Amino acid sequence: EGDVLMINAFGMFEKAVTLSNDPEIEVNLIPNTTLLDEVALYGKSKQKVVTTLTPYGEKNVDAIGYSSNELTKEDISPGDITFDDVIRKIPGVMISGVGNSKRYSFLINVTSSTGIYTDTNPIIVIDDMIYFQKDGLEHLPPIDIKSIQSVRAIKSVVGTNRYGGAGAYGAIEIRTQATALVKNVGSKKREDSALVKGNDYLDEGIPLLDNAIGIPDYIKVLNKATSYEQAKSIYENQKASVPMTISYILGVSEYFKKWNRDFAYIVLTNIAAVASENAKALKTLAFKLEEAQNFDASKLVYERIAELRPTDSQSYRDLANIYEETGDYDKAMDLYKQMLSNSIAGVEFTGLQQPIIDELKHLLAFHRSKVEFTDLPPNLLTGKFKQDLRLVFEWNDPNTEFEIQFVNPQKKFYKWSHTILNNRERMLDEIKNGYTTEAYIIDDAEAGEWIINIEALNEKPSINPNYLKYTVYKNYGLENETKIVKVIQLEDIKQKVTLDSFRYQ
Repeated sequence: EGDVLMINAFGMFEKAVTLSNDPEIEVNLIPNTTLLDEVALYGKSKQKVVTTLTPYGEKNVDAIGYSSNELTKEDISPGDITFDDVIRKIPGVMISGVGNSKRYSFLINVTSSTGIYTDTNPIIVIDDMIYFQKDGLEHLPPIDIKSIQSVRAIKSVVGTNRYGGAGAYGAIEIRTQATALVKNVGSKKREDSALVKGNDYLDEGIPLLDNAIGIPDYIKVLNKATSYEQAKSIYENQKASVPMTISYILGVSEYFKKWNRDFAYIVLTNIAAVASENAKALKTLAFKLEEAQNFDASKLVYERIAELRPTDSQSYRDLANIYEETGDYDKAMDLYKQMLSNSIAGVEFTGLQQPIIDELKHLLAFHRSKVEFTDLPPNLLTGKFKQDLRLVFEWNDPNTEFEIQFVNPQKKFYKWSHTILNNRERMLDEIKNGYTTEAYIIDDAEAGEWIINIEALNEKPSINPNYLKYTVYKNYGLENETKIVKVIQLEDIKQKVTLDSFRYQ
């Protein structure tokens, strides 16, 4: 009696229920989306619009800038007989399989760890026409290598800025002599293009994250303290009247960092005391401990989460990741091998496959001499591994709804939606298999300023809020690698804000 149950169901608002002595509990949940009846829209066609089929339906087409690895016709030698001979010359491109199972893929720098498609290979674009490798390479039109003008390998998030969601795993772009001939016809304007239109970024005065979050009343009261002892006294009085929510604990802990970091840590660990059985709250605690670089303490929390959620794939990925941070390299490697082979009974790791591969390569890049790796597949044993920028988003609840917008230096954007409306299958798969991570790579991209915006869509407040951990790696896999971690409460974000911006050289 008096305990609080948090009821959380897909597509419903979370609800808190305080227990009483009643033998039965009935909980009525409210949908967090508005369902519309079927409607019909009518309009007149004004002009012919050239479109192309994309993962998001038919889209208008246009060109945008990008950077890539490129071969030109001068790089094609008389000894090159087939297109495979040409494509092998591009660094990082692999050819696997034969016949209907043959695929072209990138050794590193895959854009997205997961997505709305099961095909995780780059798209093939021949003279602006998109082909998906899941349909098999044999359906491609014949390519006369003598007619090839250029071949480009577009990797990382650059592919999504150019081709939208279709390029979530990059693109291999082929230009032939036919394209050049069309462009040289004086009065004839080429209409067929496979490039996304309508993704121009308009600066709407989007505020920075720190400027968009208000100060809670309890922090305003604490801010009146003029000494550490006075602040502690106010805090002790507050505890009698302010609910001990996760956001309150985190807010007070952050406040006390300016007075005494040891006491701030003690306040933070109250989460473990009040929510030792709550994996979502413990995940928030682990995020904050990682942000503070307290890896030993966060390891204990992740181990506890694994005990509570033994069938969640995220539990094992988080453990392997933190084991590398704490120097438990053998434990990390053992987990990575089991995850790669999908050999942990009752756990499915498909949704985390690419982050696992990247993090395993990272472990080998720094600690190859300390682990046993001879039984790994050959394609994972590359001696050189680096990613210019690796952006990792992790959240503490698969029901969390938000949108991330990537804006490139040419002011073109790509948006990834983690919402029931736009990504229902992905969210259901997260709930089923227990993972909450998405990773993006920005590599070999155009120089200039990149912007990362975020919009939170869970508006209802909670005693156990949704938190997101945002990790930025620069020079991932190299000796000069840097890492920055930010943890944000999504319910604090009432509008679209700029999470980060940086210059890519």
